[in-house]
Amino acid sequence: TLDAISGGRVIFFYDCGWQEAEVRAYGLDWPSEQERIARMDEGLRLIDALWTSEEPLSFRGQYFHTDEAICRPKPARRPPVWLGEARHDAWVDTLVRHMDGWNSTPASVARLREKLDRVRAGYARAGKDFASLELSLEFQVLIAPTEDEARALALRIAELPASSRGTPRTELVEALRGPSPPPLHELVDDWLVGTPEDVTRRLREYMDLGVSHVMLWFIDFPALDGMRLFAERVAPALRGAR
Repeated sequence: TLDAISGGRVIFFYDCGWQEAEVRAYGLDWPSEQERIARMDEGLRLIDALWTSEEPLSFRGQYFHTDEAICRPKPARRPPVWLGEARHDAWVDTLVRHMDGWNSTPASVARLREKLDRVRAGYARAGKDFASLELSLEFQVLIAPTEDEARALALRIAELPASSRGTPRTELVEALRGPSPPPLHELVDDWLVGTPEDVTRRLREYMDLGVSHVMLWFIDFPALDGMRLFAERVAPALRGAR
């Protein structure tokens, strides 16, 4: 339904689950990693069959079964399937069977290159074209008009009490309070940090690796200053670059 009313713009992002506490909180079982991956593999086959079948679908898998199931309305087109990470070769081999797009959690340029090498090797094993894969990366973003303002903002955020699932950023706070703090991008090399020019330059490095889609976490939220600055200064500089 969502794909139909949006004119075919849905991206179907899927995973097998990695946070045991979240799963058990809903009274669900927590199978082994191998079984969770196998369930994901079979589930994606069933979902694709439901999207494309013109007749009621009877499916008999190891984990899932349907008896003349009907999936209406059909999506406007087969939504692209996005999967993520490059945990190990068995995981990548499962992803390669299904995905149209691949996403990474925040990673430095060097770390992303390592992940992409593993995904590329999976495509080679399957005899599939890695160049057809859309690459995506999600980031924390901390952007300000000047480096000094970005550093001051980073310090204010790093000094906030840690959440129940987080840990204090003691080393970051100490570095930012020091007499000669290093550039922000050296302290948090898997973030987009600094001035609009810094962020633009860093994004171009990722684009050179093939990244064409980004998901941005503006960590100065609920303020909208970073989001506005990105929209006004960074996005126009990159628009049409790929």
